[in-house]
Amino acid sequence: MSSDQEEEVLPDLPEIPNSVLYKPIINGNMHRRPFSKEEDARLIYLVDYYGDKAWKKIAKLMPRSVRQCKDRYECYLSPTQRKD
Repeated sequence: MSSDQEEEVLPDLPEIPNSVLYKPIINGNMHRRPFSKEEDARLIYLVDYYGDKAWKKIAKLMPRSVRQCKDRYECYLSPTQRKD
């Protein structure tokens, strides 16, 4: 198996339930949906693991686009924005 075919396995990657991933299609169009708590947890985990420059790799592991992941993290989830 070449290194291109090997898939990296991340330990303890938060799962996202199918009910969150698949929103019903209305009038044949898939509507944008808000990020769930599970998706936020997974995004934070992936950014902590890969860093905040690997958006292409992170988006591949999320069911979201690069732009959605980057914007969500930078605007709402980054340590400078979090209000825990």
